Amino acid sequence: MRIRHASLFAIPLLAIAMAAPAQAQNRLSVTPLIGGYIPGNDIHDLRDGAEEVTVDKEAALGLGLNVEFGWLRGSLAYASGATVNVANVTDPTLEGEIGEGNVLAVAADVVFRPLPRLIVVQPYLLAGAGLKRTDYDWETEGAADVFPEDQSDFALHIGVGADISLGSVGLVVEVTDFISNEGNDSFGRHDAFGMLGLKIGLF
Repeated sequence: MRIRHASLFAIPLLAIAMAAPAQAQNRLSVTPLIGGYIPGNDIHDLRDGAEEVTVDKEAALGLGLNVEFGWLRGSLAYASGATVNVANVTDPTLEGEIGEGNVLAVAADVVFRPLPRLIVVQPYLLAGAGLKRTDYDWETEGAADVFPEDQSDFALHIGVGADISLGSVGLVVEVTDFISNEGNDSFGRHDAFGMLGLKIGLF
C-alpha cells in the first residue's frame, strides 16, 4: 500500500517537473553569460587592398546577455583584451605583439528545438544575423597607420546549446559563432564564444 501511495504522489510531481520547463519556453527570459572568446582565424586581411598578413588573436574572457521569448532571441557578446600578434608583414617592426582587440557582437536570432526536452535538459540550435564591431588598441608605433583602429561588419550568427531548467531559473551552456566577411566577398572570419549562463524567467 505504501508503494502504491508513493507512486500516486510521484506521478503528479513528475508531470509538474516536465510541464514547468515547457511553460518556461513561452516566457520572457534574460540570461547573463560568462565564458571564453575563441578567435577562429589566424589569417586576416586587415586593410583594403593590403596583402594578407598572419594575425594570431589570442583567446580572452567573454561576457554575454541573451533576451529570449519563445523562439525569438536577442544575443549580445563581448570580449576585451584579446592580444593581437602579427607576423609576415613588410615592416619587421610590426611583428610580434602589437596590441589588443575588443569584440562586440549583437544579433537577432531564431531558436530551434528539434529534439524534445529530456526531463529537464532542452537542446537547441540558433541562427540569425547582426553586427560585429572590433576595436583595436595598438601598442606598436606606426601600427595604426597599417591596421584599422576599428571596423564594423554584418555578421551571421549560429550556435548550439542546451538549457537545464526547472521553473523560472536554469543553467545554459552554449557555443556560438559570429561569422563576418573577410574582405574578399566570402564569409570566413569567425569569432566564437563558449558560454555558461543563468537563465532567469521574468513572466
